[in-house]
Amino acid sequence: MQGQSPPAPTRGISKHSTSGTDEGEDGDEPDDSGNDVVDLLPRTEISDKITSELVSKIGDKNWKIRKEGLDEVAGIINEAKFIQPNIGELPTALKGRLNDSNKILVQQTLNILQQLAVAMGPNIKQHVKNLGIPIITVLGDSKSMYHPPATPQETFTNTRHRDIKMNETLFPAGDALSPVDSDPS
Repeated sequence: MQGQSPPAPTRGISKHSTSGTDEGEDGDEPDDSGNDVVDLLPRTEISDKITSELVSKIGDKNWKIRKEGLDEVAGIINEAKFIQPNIGELPTALKGRLNDSNKILVQQTLNILQQLAVAMGPNIKQHVKNLGIPIITVLGDSKSMYHPPATPQETFTNTRHRDIKMNETLFPAGDALSPVDSDPS
């Protein structure tokens, strides 16, 4: 061991560093979280397609015209794939459609908002303040048709369990009419 130099210390070397210096102390390097690929995608500017005429269509009294406006917005988003966050008055117009008396238009608005979030990516954060509470209100409705449907397995399991409980209630154990196979599994 005499005459040999100890190995170079490795404690504190950043994983991004190529030299032997310690760059982790200054904290200037952000941690890569994997969203970089989404940020690098080219985004289309659609604010010129969101005209005041389109916004007025979405807010019209006639439900057919409102539906046409929502269809146009869905088409614009589908065509663009990835969009920039500046979308003009569209969030305000869509917020109004979340309280629509026509439940089909509310469902279509929720679908458009989902498309908008996917197309905008992480930049959707700036619109959450305006749209977040109305979306939660619609989805929080206990009688809502907007909840995702149960899977067939859940439906089967719940129906079978309900039927077994009903049989136990109607035909107590030991009763002459009780079902022979009362295995709850």
